[in-house]
Amino acid sequence: MRVVTWNIQTGRPNPDGPPAIGSVISALQGVDADVCALQELDRHRRRSGGIDQPAAVAEGLGGQLAFVPTVRQGRGEYGIGMVVRGEIGATTVVPLSGTREPRALLLAQVGVGGRLWTIGCTHLSRNRACATRQLLRVFDAMAARPGPRVLLGDLNLIPREVLPWSTAEGYRLVDGPPTHSARQRRLTRRIDHILLAGAAVTAATVHRFATSDHSAVSADLT
Repeated sequence: MRVVTWNIQTGRPNPDGPPAIGSVISALQGVDADVCALQELDRHRRRSGGIDQPAAVAEGLGGQLAFVPTVRQGRGEYGIGMVVRGEIGATTVVPLSGTREPRALLLAQVGVGGRLWTIGCTHLSRNRACATRQLLRVFDAMAARPGPRVLLGDLNLIPREVLPWSTAEGYRLVDGPPTHSARQRRLTRRIDHILLAGAAVTAATVHRFATSDHSAVSADLT
């Protein structure tokens, strides 16, 4: 199974410009993942042209969609989502304590290639102390689900801030090059992560696209 996590930043070009969800879809088609975990998706918001971005991505990739709004403004929403080229079974939304912006964990039982996986998608706080507390809540919630387990998301924590907790919980952190540029030309830190328990990685890649100030991270799992 191939998975990818990507904070699409509502489809905005890097460093700036109007959102273009078509470029997100094209990029993800090239990655060819079975499970896409996406953060900073807009639905019916003026800033992104009123487009239902989660539905557009699911249609463009030919997959099933699970979407969790974490912010609501009028009829517009903003949040995290998962598109699966397979089956999405039972889903659970776990609210996470936040600071300025509400956060959540989307948990789903996913069937790909005849195998069931527990997949988590999240986007943690930019406050590191808060993000650490949220990460521990995520591990607690995922522990109640059957393995193999995979956590995907923008954790806003660098590897050395994740590793003590992930190792203690029996997860392997997929390491590699930086993924976030903070609107600089050079990528400076890795905060977009894939963690797995009960599975192995055969390949991992960082994908730098013209959209978003985050790179996507993909991995092939067995």
